[in-house]
Amino acid sequence: MTGKQKQSGFTLIELLIALSIFVLLSIMSYSALNAVTLQRDVVESQSNELKYLQMALLMIERDIQQAIDRDSYSAAQQTHLPAMQLNSLGGYELTFTRTGWSNPLNSARSHLQRVRYRFTDNKIYRENWVYLDQLSDEKPASDILLEDVETFSVRFFDNNQKWHGIWPQRDQNNQVIEALPQAVEIKLNIHGWGEIARIFKVS
Repeated sequence: MTGKQKQSGFTLIELLIALSIFVLLSIMSYSALNAVTLQRDVVESQSNELKYLQMALLMIERDIQQAIDRDSYSAAQQTHLPAMQLNSLGGYELTFTRTGWSNPLNSARSHLQRVRYRFTDNKIYRENWVYLDQLSDEKPASDILLEDVETFSVRFFDNNQKWHGIWPQRDQNNQVIEALPQAVEIKLNIHGWGEIARIFKVS
């Protein structure tokens, strides 16, 4: 042999370059995977929020469509409460009587139900009483229907095709003119979703 045998393999510089490329590709892959995971979580969260929103609106629609002309007696207030009324003092409350309350266990109660939607502290609560006529200071069952609600308003469409922000309408003798409206408009402003308006027909 007249010359030195050529050695095979990688030099230290080549190994460092290969290692640097591997690390860089690993970081890029992790960043891409992390971005996809975060995006998936955001989409899943928004999907769940939309599902709860749709369920809430469906429940409101069902209740309003089943509203019935039946007042309720309150022993605590010693008065008859209108079939549907809006109270905007000290909060925002829409209260009415609805029919169609299912009774699968055949409990000793009516199929009519007194329901209240109450807006306070950026939440909408759905509340209901076991008995339509409240002979004692019964507290309603209360469930949070929606959260992060910035504004909540209600309007009523009467038989004369006019909208009102107060219900029921009364005459000069304070007698109820019309027990139930033809339709109820609900407006919500929910954080992240903006304003949502729905009109529900009263059957």
